[in-house]
This record gives sequence, structure tokens and C-alpha cells, in this order.
Amino acid sequence: MTNAEEDVTDKMGRLLDDLSKEDYEKALFPTRSNWSDFEKLVDWLRWKRSIVNQHEDSKKKCEIMINFFSKLEADHLYDPVFEDLIGEDHFEETKKINISTEITMDNFRSGIESPDIKRKLDSICRMYAVTYERTCKLHFKPLAARILKKEVNSCGLAIQQIKAYDSATELVLDPFIPQVRNSIDHTDWYYDKQRDLVIFEDRDKPPLGFTVSEFQNLSHFAMISDVCISAARDSFKEPLWKAIIVDSKKVVKYCDILGIDHDALLEKYLLRGYSLFEVLWRLEQKLKQKGIKIPN
Repeated sequence: MTNAEEDVTDKMGRLLDDLSKEDYEKALFPTRSNWSDFEKLVDWLRWKRSIVNQHEDSKKKCEIMINFFSKLEADHLYDPVFEDLIGEDHFEETKKINISTEITMDNFRSGIESPDIKRKLDSICRMYAVTYERTCKLHFKPLAARILKKEVNSCGLAIQQIKAYDSATELVLDPFIPQVRNSIDHTDWYYDKQRDLVIFEDRDKPPLGFTVSEFQNLSHFAMISDVCISAARDSFKEPLWKAIIVDSKKVVKYCDILGIDHDALLEKYLLRGYSLFEVLWRLEQKLKQKGIKIPN
């Protein structure tokens, strides 16, 4: 990932943290000056997927989720190209997820290498819990709602439904263990120094025990699965993003030829529900009417 691409992703995160829904949408409105940022963001998403594909384990998980989204599309349950899982009414929820993830990641980096076992485990626990909640809210619950065609409020139920719909997803979802998350959430976990085990209790269920190394790997694999799910969804949208970049450049070129204010034109039509492709088509008709050859 280049510094320019990293700057754009950081900028997006800051805008999401700092702005209201209305101001955030206004900041993302397509103008001549910010299309380069969109290109950089697409390049970053491609880079993220290339990293996933460099490792056999994550590559396999990504392929499983691509097949899963294809199955949803074939069953007319979800269109991964045009539909968002998190709708406009979930803006504040997305903002909270973004902020909590950043804070926990900072604490995780500082605590994971600590020689103090309690601080180390506390960092891993917080990272695991945030990854679990983030992935559940952004992916598991919305996907399970598509499968069941009704709202799903339980992360555990959502995970079960996704596995039942496509058993291959078990490899991706295995790191997300409701008992571990519940135990962390209710502070029912502890470290057994004599056995060198992290014990997770959850009501009347038998305790689960992991070595520190096993638990650290569990948290690591959960983060990888989260990235793989996102990368799989992005893979469906990439051709659309490429088309948007190509067509947006054409719109800028045609506006210059016709002497039309690009930003004012898009604001007028996009806010009225017209697509970029419809605006491009209209500009092409204008050029033909004026006898101007449409440039390549």
C-alpha cells in the first residue's frame, strides 16, 4: 500500500469519526477534485485483496466467502454488487464500530508484547471482543437477516444460520466462539497460572480453556476472517468501481468540451436519483446533437 492510499483510508476514517451523516455524505460527494481519492481507495482495496491471496489459508477463506456471496446472489437473497449490508440508518452504528476498533487496535499493539501476562491477556481479550462484535454487526447479523428474511439480534444465531446455509463457511466462522465472547463481555474469564490456560466460563456451559498462544492465534484468525469476508464482498464491486472511474473521467472530459460545470451538473442530477451512467449518456447525446465526435 502506498502512502497516498494510506492517507486516503486515514482520511475516510477521520471523516467518519468527526462528521454527522449529512456532512459525511457531503464530503464524499463526487467532485473533480476528489475523484483521485476514490481511485486511491479502490487501489487500497485491491491491495488488501492481493495480501489476502498471498497466503493459502486466507486465500481459501476468501474463496469460500466469494462462493457464499455467489450462492446468496443466485438465490436472490443479496446482490453483492449493488446492495449494502449496512443501510443508511446504521450510520451511527458504523461510526461507533470504527472508533472502538481504532482505540482497541492502539491498545492491542501496546499490550500484546507486554511481559505482564495480565496486561497481555487483557489486550488480546479486548481485541477479540471488538473483532467479534465488529464482524457480527457488519457481516453476520445482516447476512443472516437476508437468509432468514427477518431481523437477527443474536450473533450466535447469526453464525449458526450462515453455517447452516453454507457449511463451507465453517472454516471462516470457526474463530468466532460465542462462549469466549460472552465470557469476555461478562468478565467471566481468568488465567490459570498453574496450567498456563486462559479459562472462559459462560453460565452453565463447561469452561473452555486455551493456552495463551492458542488464544492469541484465535484472535488473530478472527481478524483474518473479518478481512477475508470484506475482501470477498469487495471482489464483486471491483468491476463496478473500475467502470465508475472510467465513466467519471469521461464525464469530466465531456463537461469540459461542452463548457458545463461538472460539479454543479452532478450535484443537480445525482441528488435527484440519476446515476453517473445516465448523466454520461445524456452528455453523449448532447455531443451528438452538436455534431461533436465523441472522444475515446
